[in-house]
Amino acid sequence: PANSDDVLAGLGHAVFGGGWGQVFGMLLVASVLSSASASSQATIMPAARILLSMARHGALPRVFGRVHPRYQTPSVSTWVFGAVSLALYHGLTAWSENVLSDSVSAVGLAIAIEYAVTVASCVWVFRATLRSGPRNLLLRGVLPGLGALFFVSVLVAALIQYADPARSETVVFGIGGVAVIGVTSLLIGVPLLALVFRPCRDYFAGRSLPRAAAPRTGGPALTPTP
Repeated sequence: PANSDDVLAGLGHAVFGGGWGQVFGMLLVASVLSSASASSQATIMPAARILLSMARHGALPRVFGRVHPRYQTPSVSTWVFGAVSLALYHGLTAWSENVLSDSVSAVGLAIAIEYAVTVASCVWVFRATLRSGPRNLLLRGVLPGLGALFFVSVLVAALIQYADPARSETVVFGIGGVAVIGVTSLLIGVPLLALVFRPCRDYFAGRSLPRAAAPRTGGPALTPTP
């Protein structure tokens, strides 16, 4: 209780004692802060580059494919992802401090859907080759199909479990916050998909190829790889 707001400093004193305990406590705090900073960068960097890649392939508006002329990093994608993350964080914490932990648990629901769609897409893309031999049938049809069924079953079981209010830190209309956040975040993607469908209709129709994404400020274009 005496160190509930500063566990790391108290831990350093308990382990090393005396003056060295305070020094090591400060080092522990510094190491956690640097780790948190690295984790934040490791989160925003791949997300911004995914947006860049989607823009190059035509799945997002071209503006997300802009590259900074000096640093050669995704400029618009990085700023947009950072702004959305900041807005979500403040919005969730303003609603409830406990909802943040539920939102972390809800990420697992999105991951289950991602894996299910990925392996199901394998079956769909290679559907014309499934009858060309037992090997193709097994590796492109049976195994991915079983994987899709597995992840769908995991998703359903997780939704049932997380819908129990006792499994979540927050409760919304008698339903566990993890299930509500997971389902709501996925439903938000529907209007967003409708919003980009018209400007990116060539991609959704299968007519687009990876395209160069030169920034308007004059940076070099990203040449599509053959």
